[in-house]
Amino acid sequence: MAADTAVAGAEFELPTCTFTPPTGKQFMTWAIGSASSATTVNAGSTYTFTANTTVYAIWGIPVTGVSLDKSSITLNEGDTDTLTATVLPVDATNKNVTWTSSNEAVATVADGVVTSIAAGQATITVKTEDRNKTATCTVTVIATPPTTPPSPTTPPSTTTTTTTITPTSTTTPTPTTGTDPSDSSGVKMTQQPPAWTKGSNESASFTSSANFKDFLYVKVDNKVVDEANYDAKEGSTIVTFKPSFLETLSAGKHPVEIVSASGSGHGTVSAHGTLEIKAQVDPEEVQVTKSSDATTKASDATPKTGENSGYYPWLALMLISACGIILLARRKRILQEKDKI
Repeated sequence: MAADTAVAGAEFELPTCTFTPPTGKQFMTWAIGSASSATTVNAGSTYTFTANTTVYAIWGIPVTGVSLDKSSITLNEGDTDTLTATVLPVDATNKNVTWTSSNEAVATVADGVVTSIAAGQATITVKTEDRNKTATCTVTVIATPPTTPPSPTTPPSTTTTTTTITPTSTTTPTPTTGTDPSDSSGVKMTQQPPAWTKGSNESASFTSSANFKDFLYVKVDNKVVDEANYDAKEGSTIVTFKPSFLETLSAGKHPVEIVSASGSGHGTVSAHGTLEIKAQVDPEEVQVTKSSDATTKASDATPKTGENSGYYPWLALMLISACGIILLARRKRILQEKDKI
């Protein structure tokens, strides 16, 4: 680079470095006075020179990426968790990073420590100072259920009261399918899938009547499901579980809860449903069963032989023959007696 001129006592903007960097390195900053000087100024920033000064280009190993130890976390309101950022390569010169939250009303972050504020979702982003490399983590905050104070104990009464109850109806109210009896919000599960069979490679969709813009997260077996295991879309709120996630569930019935923010802005509302998983039928077992049935039917269709179907007619014929022989013998005997007379 050519020498440049600065006016003594006036601010001077350090230029962009046009030197060819050493292999595997990049320009980092300008050092004022010597290569080991503690006074450094970045290109584009200003410095006030008071005398002729040599400025040195400082080279360093550039950042190639950054990663976080967790891609998603779930917290209750008021809880904290710590994220650890790893800047690559390990010998990068500038490993400084900054942390930000996409929704500080839900969760905040400072030096990697995440603090949950209110129910909802937020994305925590870490960004390198060198080359602006980023990594993210999704934070899901679950509302803490209100604590119900214990009912005061009423002392036992010594008065005996007899109450006669007259039934007015024989009909027992039936709760609406997919609605939690304790939830008075009116939100309910309007559509549920039929029983899902392992190995079918099909998805399973649930529909909540809550507005999609209020959707927060979904639970199966009272555990928050990672958003990578389902798709959510409008109409009102449709949650479709992926086959890979469904295969991890055991055969049987699993409670499903789609959680949304309350329209009043306070707390959450839920739609409840049930996901039934059926075990995969073994093809060999089905084949053996069908083969056995076919053998049984074939056996039933076999024509009957004389060993079982002709036994009684032969017995009757033998009896008739025996009677005929006896009658002939008796007649012959009578004739012989007559001849003697």
